This record gives sequence, structure tokens and C-alpha cells, in this order.
Amino acid sequence: MYFGFVWGFGDSIIVKWQTQNILHAKKQSIAKYCNQKDLRYFISHKNNQLKHMTDNQGSRHIFYYCGEYGSKSIGIRGKINMNGINILFPKYKIDKIYVN
Repeated sequence: MYFGFVWGFGDSIIVKWQTQNILHAKKQSIAKYCNQKDLRYFISHKNNQLKHMTDNQGSRHIFYYCGEYGSKSIGIRGKINMNGINILFPKYKIDKIYVN
């Protein structure tokens, strides 16, 4: 039962933590994940926290989460590595963060 809870909800916690770290980093680091318009929004709302994250809306090796950052909804997209030992503990790599 506990394993199922971690398996189902642990991934969103990992992605939320990674996203928070990216959005609170320096401008150059944030720019790797978004366009200029979204970058301006993220910089101007740097003190906000990511809230109301959805569960994974992607499939298989791709993940997609939505959440609220400041007054807007944002999307978080990336890839999941589930090869070898990673089948038990998948690795999540964020590719893009954008304002919806």
C-alpha cells in the first residue's frame, strides 16, 4: 500500500521540487527552459511558490504537469528515463516550462 502511494504521488513531488529549483535560480538558468515572454513572467514572480500541481498528464516516457505560479497556470514538460534500474526509481528531466 505504501509503495503504491509513493509510486503514484512521489513523481509529482520530484517534478515540483525540480521546477521550484529552476524558477528560483538565476536568469540564465531559467532561460534554458522557456521563451523570453515566459522568462519575464517567471523573473517578475520569483518569490512565488508552485501550487496546485496536477498529476502526470503525459504517457509512457513523457510527462506533463500543470500548476499555478503566481496568478497564472504553467505547464511543465519533460522526459522520464525508465531504463534498467530506473524502472524502480524513474529519473525525470524537465525540458520546458511555460505559461499557459
